[in-house]
Amino acid sequence: MSSLKSLKSLLPLPPVSCTCSADQASTRCLQRHNQHDAFHIPKTHRVIDAHVHIFPPKLMSAVWRFFDSYYWPVIYKDAYTDSQVDLLLDRGIQHVVLLQYAHKDGIARGLNEYMNATVKKMNDKYGRNVATGLATVMPGEPEAKEILEEAFTKWGLMGVKLHSHVQVIAANDPKMDPIYIACTAHNKPVLLHAGKEPNSTAYKRDAHELCDASYIEDVLSRHPNLRLCIPHMGWNETEKYVKLLQKYPNLYLDTTMMLSEIFPKVEGTPTHAQLSKWMSENSTRILYGTDFPNISYSWYTEFVNLCDRQKYDLEEEVLQRILYINAMELYGIENLADMAAKPSL
Repeated sequence: MSSLKSLKSLLPLPPVSCTCSADQASTRCLQRHNQHDAFHIPKTHRVIDAHVHIFPPKLMSAVWRFFDSYYWPVIYKDAYTDSQVDLLLDRGIQHVVLLQYAHKDGIARGLNEYMNATVKKMNDKYGRNVATGLATVMPGEPEAKEILEEAFTKWGLMGVKLHSHVQVIAANDPKMDPIYIACTAHNKPVLLHAGKEPNSTAYKRDAHELCDASYIEDVLSRHPNLRLCIPHMGWNETEKYVKLLQKYPNLYLDTTMMLSEIFPKVEGTPTHAQLSKWMSENSTRILYGTDFPNISYSWYTEFVNLCDRQKYDLEEEVLQRILYINAMELYGIENLADMAAKPSL
């Protein structure tokens, strides 16, 4: 029996300490300090952030209220309010994969149209291909298939984002099958938050009951041509998901938040040695992501950790795969520029 506590019992997490001088330190200061932090991705690295959130303003505010109350303080509210996710592009990320999810019936069409408009706005602003958008749909809602057809053919969205916790649905629920079938028909991947963490007392159903790696195996056995990506490396069942990578060639994981080292160690938390081994051995199926803006630490924390040879000791070919090549292949991203985007005006 593990002596480690569950993450659910430790949430919400306290604010991260501000790095400014003591007489200036405050939550507000931390938000602005991080926004104007001078860190820039080195020009020697190509990076695609394959896990970035956008929502219309009212929905994003609701997401932040939930995070602040039940997860952790979101410190990039000001940056997002100022220019959405442009901070990442201005600091050397060359491309972002944008995500949102419907939490009820009837809003997916509007969210998908908003996603298309956001991608177009960003690409026009920077004068090149800097953003890829994923669609969303509420499993089981009327015309779910038609909603996805529109998202793929009219709005040019390149996959689907789903969230078992928020949408209160198991990965292998029959209501998910029409989505999987539509995505397979269009050769579009699904990014599905199906890991057990972060669980919350605020959820309608306990995420540890709703999510299990065996449900993903069931899905992949029935939909072998479906390309499926599990974010956060399926935390807290990462080892089980790594084993599934060996069995199912269309399964992918992303690193989002798993390399942040911000969370207390709970049951299922991998060691540096485990993560290094798993990333090296499965380098063609793991993507880099940040979860920006909904994080409580500097946006580049995981990039710095990933590139730290003392922590992970990854070969350059492995880093390139994780940092951008796998995202290009999974989401059909073309024309990735060699240099970072020009700063926004």
